[in-house]
Parts: sequence; structure tokens; C-alpha cells
Amino acid sequence: MSQSLQPPIQLNSALDGVDKVLSILQYALYGFTENSLGRVRPQPTENGIEPWVQRSADDPEYYPAYPNDQLDSFSCLYAHDDEAYDENGIFGTRTVSIIVWLKLENKPYTVASKKTDMLRILRELDCVLEINGSKDQTTSGAQGIYPGFDVSGFDGRYLTYPYGGFRMEIVIHFADLCY
Repeated sequence: MSQSLQPPIQLNSALDGVDKVLSILQYALYGFTENSLGRVRPQPTENGIEPWVQRSADDPEYYPAYPNDQLDSFSCLYAHDDEAYDENGIFGTRTVSIIVWLKLENKPYTVASKKTDMLRILRELDCVLEINGSKDQTTSGAQGIYPGFDVSGFDGRYLTYPYGGFRMEIVIHFADLCY
């Protein structure tokens, strides 16, 4: 990857439902890591489905949402395929994974301290119903961070120091209203 990924820095007011909540989450996490890359989009590859993110809001190119030497730290959001609605089809819930990768060398934080910081941020958001826990790259490997995705293209050197990664799973709620 020769160019850095650039996060959008404004909320998109035209979004609805899950996309609106993901935009709120991304905005809340802006500054939590050096880069907030937005929503992970599953992309088919020769080996299966990989997690990819869009380079920037105005660029149609996508790249793997894996750690690399271009970014010291980043977060991205994956909306799981478990959307559910109430009996009226208006209020919904969905599981979202917040994926975080950090380069820890010469930094004033650890994976544990970043998890604590994230919990503080998430507890302040009305759209977060539940915080279900987290997985670390040291115990779960790349598959624990990217469940259900093919991670054969993941460079294993990012699973050990000076890198750290985790996935925090939350349940969000939203309204899908027609106006």
C-alpha cells in the first residue's frame, strides 16, 4: 500500500439505520487511534472473503483492513450479519465489531489501556446497547480479530510486539424510519 488511508472527518447526515450508527461510532472513535478507517466491507478474493476498507470517502478503491507499515494505529468497524427488528420493523439491533491495531513501540499506551479507553467512549454512546467483550491478537490470532474472514493474506509479524490488536464486540440499536 503506497498511499495512506484517509478517514472521513465529518458525520454524513444523509445516512440512515445501521450506516448512521456506524458513522456516529466512527466519529466517536476519531482520535482514539491515528486513523479511523470506517466500515469493513467483505471483498471476495481467490481464497475466500477478506475484510477491506475504502481508502477515503471520495475514493472508490478498497484495501485490506490489515495492519501495515503505513499506519501506526487504526480502527475500523464491521457490522455482522445478524440484524434484527422489533415486531413493527422500526427498531433494530445489530452486532458490530470494532477492530483496533496499534504499533506499541515508543507509545505511552498498551493494548489494555486502549481497551479501557474504548470502554469509556462506548459507555457514553446512546446507540450502544451492550458491550460483549473482546479478543486479542496474542491469544486469538488473526482469525479472532477477523472472524469469518479468510486471513491467509494477513502478515503474521503483526501478531507480536511491537504490534497489538484487539476486536471489541458491541450491540447497537437504531431506528429505520421512512419519512
